[in-house]
Amino acid sequence: MLDAITFALFPVFILVLTAIASGLFHIACGMLGGKAPWSASFRALGSMAWTAPLDVLALAMGPLAIPLLFYRLFLISTAGQTLHGLSSGRSIAAAMIMGVGAFGLIIAASTVIALLSI
Repeated sequence: MLDAITFALFPVFILVLTAIASGLFHIACGMLGGKAPWSASFRALGSMAWTAPLDVLALAMGPLAIPLLFYRLFLISTAGQTLHGLSSGRSIAAAMIMGVGAFGLIIAASTVIALLSI
């Protein structure tokens, strides 16, 4: 039953995660001189949401996740160059800042869940 609920709510989770990731990406690009609105960042990262099921499958296969992560980094840095008008170095830095911010949010959420379960 839990698997069916998870499968049904997966698109909702992806939408929420895309909104959070695009916010982080927009802040990172803004810090590095980006000029596009948040809606452009949301559309760009939303168009990459199709890779989310591939991420789940690749993570189950260990090292296969690494090429997919680099492909996602390439797509995000291309969005930074095209939408925000950043140089290639700054767009890669924005993608890395977004990744570090997302990792930090995951750690914070895990800590809160662990503290609440005690």
